[in-house]
Amino acid sequence: MPNSTNTHANSVTNTIASSVNSDLQETLHDTLHDEQVVACFPDMIRRSVPGYGQVLSMLPIIARRHCQYRQLNEQGQKVSRIYDLGCSLGGATMALLNEQANGFAENEVQIKAIDISPAMTEKATHLIAEHYPKHDIEVITI
Repeated sequence: MPNSTNTHANSVTNTIASSVNSDLQETLHDTLHDEQVVACFPDMIRRSVPGYGQVLSMLPIIARRHCQYRQLNEQGQKVSRIYDLGCSLGGATMALLNEQANGFAENEVQIKAIDISPAMTEKATHLIAEHYPKHDIEVITI
């Protein structure tokens, strides 16, 4: 029997996906989010967004303050559900799980990491699976 919380999460994900303009999505995918951008993205984001690393390091602190473990996962445990919109390579998702920064443990959080770029989400899926294989993370391309 489907969990109503999971049904709600799927509904939210579908709503987000349907709200993205398909022409914009196609244009961005074709011009900005190909394999070449994926390859240079970590360096590009660090150099072009002042304070990016500091923001990532603060995410677990901010999230812990505001996430209240209100949803039930498939095992019936209370978890925080977080949506990482525009996840790129999953930097924010992985920052939220960083143990050294008091990140979330595998039984505390459920993350939906969403991006419009198949190249970005493919790489994010591999990176997240490599570093956080036991966490409940779904990477979604819309």
